[in-house]
Amino acid sequence: MHSRNTFQNTNIYGERMEKDEKEREHLLDIIKEVMNKELKIKSEKIFPNARLIEDLGLDSLDYLSLVISLEKKIQSDYKIRNFEIPADVPAKIYTIQDTIDALYGAIKKYRR
Repeated sequence: MHSRNTFQNTNIYGERMEKDEKEREHLLDIIKEVMNKELKIKSEKIFPNARLIEDLGLDSLDYLSLVISLEKKIQSDYKIRNFEIPADVPAKIYTIQDTIDALYGAIKKYRR
């Protein structure tokens, strides 16, 4: 009997990639919802490689509003009390994909 490779379909943390991918897709949906509601940006303009400033036209106040709104939405959707994106992370966010990665990483830290 052949055993199946237990590492197949896992990421570097040993987690199933399907779950990881669904989580990231869900985070993209949250970002689209928040940006549409708070900043009036149409969902079809929001995709992983979209740049926050150059492509979506965010200024510093828009960006601050986005971060705060995303933190509140994650607190609500994920039932994580006092969820915050680490203070050093927003300065490293330039694209929607960066935003997804930052949220994903912060959520994982709260789940530990």
